[in-house]
Amino acid sequence: MNILVTLNGNYVYPLQVMLKSLFENNPSEYFSIHMMYSEMSKDKLAALESFIMDEGHEFIPIYRSSIHPFLRMLPC
Repeated sequence: MNILVTLNGNYVYPLQVMLKSLFENNPSEYFSIHMMYSEMSKDKLAALESFIMDEGHEFIPIYRSSIHPFLRMLPC
């Protein structure tokens, strides 16, 4: 199942809590977590990737500037 989340570095911990609940309550489901982000340190990004991969799921980071210019006008 594909899940899309958008955030910056201030919301990594709440995201991990949400994902942990999602993973624990859907043990037979495989998730691809697509994360559109901005303003995030490499350490936080790496920690989040490790967390998701250690839980057995896929992590697909999407840096906000790498998306279509029209979408950059939307609030993150």
